[in-house]
Amino acid sequence: MKVTDLVLLSGGLDSSVLAYQLANKGKSLRAIYIDTGFKPALNEKASAKHVADKLNIHLEIVEAPGLLSMTSAFYPTDFIGLDEWDKSRPLDPVPIPYVTGFAVPVAIATFYAALAGIKTLNVGVLKDQVDTRTGLSNFLSDWPTLSNHLNPNAPVQIAAPFKGMTKAEVIKTGASLGVALDRTWTCYRGEEIHCNRCGGCAARQSAFREANVNDATSYQNVE
Repeated sequence: MKVTDLVLLSGGLDSSVLAYQLANKGKSLRAIYIDTGFKPALNEKASAKHVADKLNIHLEIVEAPGLLSMTSAFYPTDFIGLDEWDKSRPLDPVPIPYVTGFAVPVAIATFYAALAGIKTLNVGVLKDQVDTRTGLSNFLSDWPTLSNHLNPNAPVQIAAPFKGMTKAEVIKTGASLGVALDRTWTCYRGEEIHCNRCGGCAARQSAFREANVNDATSYQNVE
């Protein structure tokens, strides 16, 4: 069966649940993980591999460690560990001006999709991200047109099926699909288990409470 959909899989809650939803809908699916070398990369990659194994789909891992060395010249080390989907959390101080790197994994994934003849790239963007990030909605709608100018014979569309959903709603969806939510990774730090201190962990715990779904994630004890 020809692969029709690619999911940009970060190993986090949103993209992992998205992969399961696409598979549940019968999509012929492949996943791609961009390894930037940032702090959580090993944890994210392990989670992405787990999802791909459970869904029996191919996972393309693209090594891009140069992004870490480039970014480290401009942002504090702790900050550049943040997952690209979860930046701009009010719980963490964000360097100003903040320059998002979201276009980088999207561009890499789009290039891969064009090479592989895959028509649709799926990203795990949520409602709060669209609502709070000026220009994100326009980027999602404009990007295919811009990229397809360069590859008119291999057009790739971009889909954000969760852009009208909150993280709590995504967690509920994941629970209903049987996703091992505790195996996903949200923490900004590349430690053995979730640190229970960063904004990513706080947002994760808050979303589980809002969803009224048991959070089986392993967290460090914080005194």
